[in-house]
Amino acid sequence: MDDLIVAGWPADDDTAFTSHPNRVWAVHDATTGKVKASVTCATDSPAGTNARDPFHPAVDADHRYLVYGPLAFDLAGCRGTCAIGSSTTKDAAFVSVDRNGTAYGHTTTHSGESAPVTLTIASGNVTALPSGTKIPTVLLNGAAVYIASDEDDDKAPYSVVSYPRR
Repeated sequence: MDDLIVAGWPADDDTAFTSHPNRVWAVHDATTGKVKASVTCATDSPAGTNARDPFHPAVDADHRYLVYGPLAFDLAGCRGTCAIGSSTTKDAAFVSVDRNGTAYGHTTTHSGESAPVTLTIASGNVTALPSGTKIPTVLLNGAAVYIASDEDDDKAPYSVVSYPRR
């Protein structure tokens, strides 16, 4: 991600003086400053509020897609998606993204409950995965890395799983 910068600033809209103001989040080319993609989203920090386990920006192997907490960007398509929920949907946050533009993460709630989900960046559709599905921490060309969390029963903190290309 050395060639990209993610920046946010208050949106110029009617939410500026509310308890959850919108912010414009943009991915910039670090050399030229040009905006590659942007989205308006009601989040103060894509890294989240859990200082022990913050979200970090992640890109796919081709650097076309970028995810950062609830934000997902198609850098070639010049658009972004915000997965902050509504009164009928939960917030979601993403940790990895594949070359096809599918982001992997979890729903998030204030009570700490979560469930695995995917986001199709092109459509903005979030899909629930079966309970217990492990979310890849990093997706590489032809391989995925899964890092166990504190909640996992596994005693080994790291495992690498490869899957064949289709």
